[in-house]
Amino acid sequence: MAVHIKMLLDEYLNKAKNELITISRIESVIDKILNNETIKHIKIKKIEKGDIFFISDSSTFIYTFNLEKKKLLEEISKKIPEIKNIKIEIG
Repeated sequence: MAVHIKMLLDEYLNKAKNELITISRIESVIDKILNNETIKHIKIKKIEKGDIFFISDSSTFIYTFNLEKKKLLEEISKKIPEIKNIKIEIG
């Protein structure tokens, strides 16, 4: 039983590590493309099935984000080919 728990824990930790690496790559692209004021209002909500979901506290910054959305997707897709779409919502 202890071996099974260790395997599950290792699997979970590897998944979490990979997700952190992915988020770090996405954030490096965001830092290059978006201005600092916009970055303050945009956060990654989740990554799921080739989509990145962002959340913002302001519709003004959603508009600014959407102006750069195509460029962001192109650059993120170069680093993470499985990313196919970007979505953003207010929240």
